[in-house]
Amino acid sequence: MVMRRIPYSEFPKIEVSAGEQTPSAALNLQPGEWVRVRPRAEIWPTLNKKQRNRGLWFDVEMMPFCGGTFQVLRKVERLVDESTGRMVAPRNPCIILDGVTCGGNFSRDRRFCSRATYPYWHEVWLDRVARKEPSRG
Repeated sequence: MVMRRIPYSEFPKIEVSAGEQTPSAALNLQPGEWVRVRPRAEIWPTLNKKQRNRGLWFDVEMMPFCGGTFQVLRKVERLVDESTGRMVAPRNPCIILDGVTCGGNFSRDRRFCSRATYPYWHEVWLDRVARKEPSRG
C-alpha cells in the first residue's frame, strides 16, 4: 500500500514511565456499566518500556478514546493465544468498551486498516462513572 511507504512524522507518541512492576486496579466492572477512559497523562505512568501493563499492550490506536465516556460491552474471559493457538484465560481482567474499535489511523503499519477490532482495556486505565450518555475524548 502506497500510504505505508510515505514517511509521516505526526504519529502520536506514548511516553511510558512505569518500571517493570506496573500498577493494577480492581474495579470489578460489569457489562452495562459506564466508564471514563483516563487521560493519557494518567495512563503513561502505568506502562512499562514495552508499552504494557501486566502483559496488556496500550496501543497508540487507543489514544483518541482517552478522556471519553463509554459503556462496558463485556469482560474478556478467554482469548486465543496467537503464538500457540490455544484458548487461555487472561491473568488480569480485560474489558471491551462498546463502540471503541481500532481505526488504524495512528499506526505506521496499519494506516487505513478496516478490521475495526476491539482493543482490550485494563481497569487501571478506566474510572467508573454514573454518566449515561457516551462522549468522545
